[in-house]
Amino acid sequence: MLFPAAYTRFAKLGGWLPSVVSATATTRVWKMGDSESLASAASTAPAIECQIEPGAEQIREQLLRILKSKTFQNGPMLRKLLEFVVVNSIDGKAENLNEYAIATGVLGRRGDFDPSSDTSVRTHAYRLRTKLRDYYSDEGKADSLLIDMPKGHYRPAFSTQPERRPESGAVGVHDVPASAGVSVDTDIEDQDSVRVRMPRWLVLSSVALLGVAIFLGGALTGRYYASENARLAATSKVDGLLTRFWRAPSADDGVVLTYSNQVFLETNSGDLLSYRQQAVADRGSLAGKDDAEATAKRSGLDNHGGPLYYESAYTGTGEVVSVYRITDLLRSISVNFIVKRSGVLSETDFCNHDVVFLGSVYVNKLLNQISLPKRFTFELIPSASSPWDSEIVDNEAGPSSSRSYRVEYSPQTHAILVDYALFEVFPGPTPNHRVVLLAGLSTTGTQGAATFATSSEGLKQVRDMLGATPGKDGVLPAEFACLLRIHVVDGLDAMDANLVSCSK
Repeated sequence: MLFPAAYTRFAKLGGWLPSVVSATATTRVWKMGDSESLASAASTAPAIECQIEPGAEQIREQLLRILKSKTFQNGPMLRKLLEFVVVNSIDGKAENLNEYAIATGVLGRRGDFDPSSDTSVRTHAYRLRTKLRDYYSDEGKADSLLIDMPKGHYRPAFSTQPERRPESGAVGVHDVPASAGVSVDTDIEDQDSVRVRMPRWLVLSSVALLGVAIFLGGALTGRYYASENARLAATSKVDGLLTRFWRAPSADDGVVLTYSNQVFLETNSGDLLSYRQQAVADRGSLAGKDDAEATAKRSGLDNHGGPLYYESAYTGTGEVVSVYRITDLLRSISVNFIVKRSGVLSETDFCNHDVVFLGSVYVNKLLNQISLPKRFTFELIPSASSPWDSEIVDNEAGPSSSRSYRVEYSPQTHAILVDYALFEVFPGPTPNHRVVLLAGLSTTGTQGAATFATSSEGLKQVRDMLGATPGKDGVLPAEFACLLRIHVVDGLDAMDANLVSCSK
């Protein structure tokens, strides 16, 4: 299947999902990289390094500065709300950053508080966001630390900004030309005060526009609350186990969903030849002599004399289905996300967001730069007799258990009947974000893993196998590695997935 080059727009409430552009039949089946090149890439790839985020003490100082500001002077409830969410966030008490906890702990609501009928928390959160914008546009212009509470949840975000300096071309009150019809009169006794006298027609026009703005503001506010209620209704329909897993505290900064983006070299006739490195030039560029000769020889085209072009527009049909399932779920539970092809995934994505990988280390090369779980690994099959020449190895299997898992075929037609995949969750380069890996031996296995991970039944299987205690908190461990067996029909479509083994 063909995907557009990259998607870099965040999808929020009412967001969008990238569309598949077209389908293309290929005349050659590509193979995954050889063990030497993969081992070399893993050993030489630089480790991902992330910038240190603002410390708790720095955040507390900024919080105190905001609470004492003139902007918040007449808003005791907003000060209380801001202090509540910031302190609970830096103290690691994510369980208090929800609508019920805020209603009972800040607004004084009773224990029978119902968010579907009482919008007071969302109203105060909306006012707090507006108040913070007012503060940073005036008193907090020069502050180096920004505190914000993004829409869709109640966990504050902390970031830094460069020092702001007045623009050299800024126009002051004394620079207004007389022809503008506005007279400026400075009070001699108080040089800091400025009186602006406007023509009568301009005053009346401003009053009329203000009335229109109030009317439109009321209408838009009504639409905002309607959309919020619709969002809550949609969220309530999603199983609680799914919601707690996919809307974990680490997802509050947004989720990056990345799909496999294998690179090929393409001939003039449209044949795709397996290329085992990352593309060194943009799609459509001519491949260098060394790359072209090595790839043609490995593909059995020693005498191929035509040009070869870099082609990086392909992903698997399983990845397409997986992107749809995961983004549909994230949207329904109000988690912000971004979709990227693996070829443009950056180290910054790892540092600032949760990352969900679709596909193994063979098609997502950046996985070689992070510490993967050791229980299961993807390895190449020596002298493989099929295009799918990799296997999943269980490095902790006992003598009576299977150690390796490969694609299983029909003995009559050689069509794929069974695929295997990994569903793993482990820390990213920064301790406050995680990586979710959904990777099959082929694209069908990836689809099966994504379907499993976005179903309440699948997560219940993981919970039961790991012996996690059901309840409101900590339903699933923060880290685990599971092997799945995927039943395949028509050689391509994943029908169901079952746990083979799982550990934390």
